[in-house]
Amino acid sequence: MKKIPLPAIERLSNIYGLLEKLEKSGIKTVSSTQIGKNINATNATVRKDISYLSMPNVAGRDYDIAKLKKYIGQDLKLFQPRKACLIGLGRIGTAILAYEGFKEEGFEIAAGFDVSLNKIEMIVSQVSLHLIHELESIIGSKGIEIGIICTPPEAAQDIANKLVRAKIKGIINCTTAMVSVPEEVIIRNIDYTGYLRIVSALISQKK
Repeated sequence: MKKIPLPAIERLSNIYGLLEKLEKSGIKTVSSTQIGKNINATNATVRKDISYLSMPNVAGRDYDIAKLKKYIGQDLKLFQPRKACLIGLGRIGTAILAYEGFKEEGFEIAAGFDVSLNKIEMIVSQVSLHLIHELESIIGSKGIEIGIICTPPEAAQDIANKLVRAKIKGIINCTTAMVSVPEEVIIRNIDYTGYLRIVSALISQKK
């Protein structure tokens, strides 16, 4: 298998999610054009990304969804279960905590953290909840690899620093703050306002 560039890894991960939805709908095959429309990429880009996989070449035909999903999953190791923790038990945090769809995809929210003991005591959840000072020991004992930050923006960098000290491997930042981490830690910022801005601009362009 060729070394896969980071942008291709991101698109292949999105393709995998799309294939999951199509498969659940009973659809058996999909074209690169259809995939491209759904992940905002060209037909050529989709085929180039898929060419990095160890899957045998498919020329001039639709992709078998089950087969393509299998190769993306095994080449990107998406079948490997991973544990995550969530920091910040406000509205967004508790909504993520309650979402059961992660388990179907092999992800487990193994712990939740907050600074407020009252908040922790009020939340009913099957996930174990802890005060923030327990973060490092819990991450180590549970083998947690991913941290999801849902705190107020002003606390995000401090939480990211704590996660780095706890040897976390990846961070999803759901706040509006831009946080910095060492190069070896993967980080993705989910800016809801930014996505609304992009969609708004695209709507304007279509008009």
